[in-house]
Amino acid sequence: MGPVYIAAAVIGAAAAAVGGLFTAYQLCLLVQADAKRRGLKRPRIRGPFPASGGSGSGILFYLVVHKKYPILSRSAEQTRFMERCKRNTGTGLACLAAGIILCVLCVFLPGLS
Repeated sequence: MGPVYIAAAVIGAAAAAVGGLFTAYQLCLLVQADAKRRGLKRPRIRGPFPASGGSGSGILFYLVVHKKYPILSRSAEQTRFMERCKRNTGTGLACLAAGIILCVLCVFLPGLS
């Protein structure tokens, strides 16, 4: 494996790590904003909960619990913030996917030639 492939794999791994962390952070912000809109107790504690664990059980638990509470406030500012968080989450997922694809290509392409 040449130095170009190694450098590209490292860049891909870094992009995947940054994309994953950015996605988790935006998901935390989105859950905090949703919990605040619904009037749940301690919305700042509920924020990191969905991102915890690799199996996705935290987000599933939050989605089940939050359905019991109706939305209390619908300000335009909160709606814009939540839409921005959703877009940023998509951007983070795209960066994560691009980094993983680059890593996989850099690992398997040298073996094909």
